[in-house]
Amino acid sequence: QLEETQPNDAVVRARNKELAHKYAKEAMAKVAATMDLNTLHTKGDGAPGDFMTALECYLKAVHKGHANAMVNVGDLFLEGQGVSKSSSVATGWYLKSAYQGNTNAQRKVEALRV
Repeated sequence: QLEETQPNDAVVRARNKELAHKYAKEAMAKVAATMDLNTLHTKGDGAPGDFMTALECYLKAVHKGHANAMVNVGDLFLEGQGVSKSSSVATGWYLKSAYQGNTNAQRKVEALRV
């Protein structure tokens, strides 16, 4: 009688982590090259699934203090791309960027106040 062997949880988690790291690294390189979803769409690379990947990459840049990434996160929420549409959440991201002196974010905050 042959005993079935199944990978243990630690092996599965390690493999999933490795795959996730590889995927994130590839996605980061792709998004970092443009940091603009409109450019991705223009090039034909911006399928709806890319919005979640973009959000993940933008959030990594946000944690490093990049004000433009904060604007990009706000844009995703404003348009409801890959996330629930929310102008109040978008405004919050724009304000974070505006406080760092990002004039684009300041304009977006003003436009949303009208």
